Amino acid sequence: MSSSGYGTISEEEPEEASSSNKEFLQRAKEQLQTIVGTAKPWKDMMHPSRLARPFSFFNSVQRMKRNARVFRTNYVVVILFMVLLTLLWHPLCVIIYCALMAAWMVLYLVRDNPPRACGYEIDERLVAVLLLIVTVGLVCLSNVTDNILVGVGVGVLIVLVHAVLRETEEDEEDEAGIRLRHAASSSFTT
Repeated sequence: MSSSGYGTISEEEPEEASSSNKEFLQRAKEQLQTIVGTAKPWKDMMHPSRLARPFSFFNSVQRMKRNARVFRTNYVVVILFMVLLTLLWHPLCVIIYCALMAAWMVLYLVRDNPPRACGYEIDERLVAVLLLIVTVGLVCLSNVTDNILVGVGVGVLIVLVHAVLRETEEDEEDEAGIRLRHAASSSFTT
């Protein structure tokens, strides 16, 4: 005897919801692995034998450009880590920071289909703009703008010093380009 009225729970719906949640989590995991897969190993990045003073200003600019391509993901991680360190003395802000990262992941980075509201598809650019407005608004309201600017500044300084001092060979740049192209092509397929 099955009744389908108010207050009854169908046994098929939780399974469908569970499977869609599992699929979403699996897609999120795969895309995160793809993003993390573009990062160079930290030991290679910090190997002391590869650090040397540049010969000229032009050489330092060339190194910065090349290292920005090779170590792009690592540099983003360094900057985000520095921002997180500056927020440690504000636990509520750390929670907000993590919630914002989760919102960006769920609403923008790991979803396959555009979000829908009232039967209409919402454009991806609108989602990005709304998330950006919420992010900037929460940063301004949380009263830690100075901390975030200091974290970004210190992170960028660390990245620039590394980019100028780290010698990168052509084969490392080619390998990074292949990984970036592979990550970009696999992250936008359905």
